[in-house]
Amino acid sequence: MELLKSRPATIDDEKYASQISAWTKESGTMLPKTLEDLMTLFKNNDSVLVFDDEGMLVSHAAITYTYPDGSVEIGCVITDKEKRKNGAATQAVKQILILANTKYPEKKKFALANEQSSVLFEKIGAIKIPTTHLCAEVWEPCQICPRKPKQELGKSFVCCDTPYDLTEL
Repeated sequence: MELLKSRPATIDDEKYASQISAWTKESGTMLPKTLEDLMTLFKNNDSVLVFDDEGMLVSHAAITYTYPDGSVEIGCVITDKEKRKNGAATQAVKQILILANTKYPEKKKFALANEQSSVLFEKIGAIKIPTTHLCAEVWEPCQICPRKPKQELGKSFVCCDTPYDLTEL
């Protein structure tokens, strides 16, 4: 296994934003992040970068949203497709949780996981939660999601992603 190094992203990491943006667009399983989105995350100290032993960027995770109820979403978990299955995304998530717990102690942390990231979140001990455990604002981006499932009248909101509680991790 490669030696991986992680650190918080800063405004000086602009050179990595286009690479991460391209990864999110290519994934087909997450809402893409623009360069502007990523630079905002970098500027606000809300991202973690993971590098391989040659100094190449291999993974990213972020505190993507904070909501009116105080909850904090962990997202934009993405790894170079050539570097997957080596622990980079797990390291990125663990590091972003340390950052989130420092910045937002006592706040609920959660993630919306696709099929790939569900495996990661379950591996680190995250707990599946119903969509009703999250505030309504969490679901606003779903209106533009191409994967949005058909909703049934009178039923709880259904998302193509699975919500996981990360608060106790």
